[in-house]
Amino acid sequence: MAIDASELPIVNGALDILGQRVITEAQLITTPDNRSSKLAARSYELQRDMLLRDHRWNFAMKRVTLSVAVTAPDHKYDFAFSLPSDSLRIVEINNTPIYRWGGGSWYEDPDAGKWKVEGQSIITNVSDDLEVLYISRVSTYSEMDPMFVNALQYKCAAEWAVKLSGKASDKESASQMFGSL
Repeated sequence: MAIDASELPIVNGALDILGQRVITEAQLITTPDNRSSKLAARSYELQRDMLLRDHRWNFAMKRVTLSVAVTAPDHKYDFAFSLPSDSLRIVEINNTPIYRWGGGSWYEDPDAGKWKVEGQSIITNVSDDLEVLYISRVSTYSEMDPMFVNALQYKCAAEWAVKLSGKASDKESASQMFGSL
């Protein structure tokens, strides 16, 4: 996957942290196969989506009302609701948290037993419309919070450090900065 020009400020921020040459918009067209471009193209979106999913960033939160899908699930639940296409993680259904943070990771809240998130659907025995709060995939730089941009730059720098600079100390430094944000 190619890097979009709108993502260059974040990618180049990560490269700056590592003391690497930045990628210009012209290079995306004329020489998209340099080492930094290839690495960013392979992993930038994954790093962005992982960071979005891990936190409740205000700029990425969306609310929608979902109606029951036409196709019912073929198991113990009677109804299915299709998730929005930009959904990275469901946070609440009808004001009930779906996941809680504990022990260093997210876990399914036992109080959310009426609903189950499976694949790209919410399955349930409740036929009423669902009010859903979710973390959306945001890929436009101008819509991102500056703190998120900074964290993403350090996350990418930590991920790319050894491959680009060859120094484990660069990875450690970027990881420490990411952890301190």
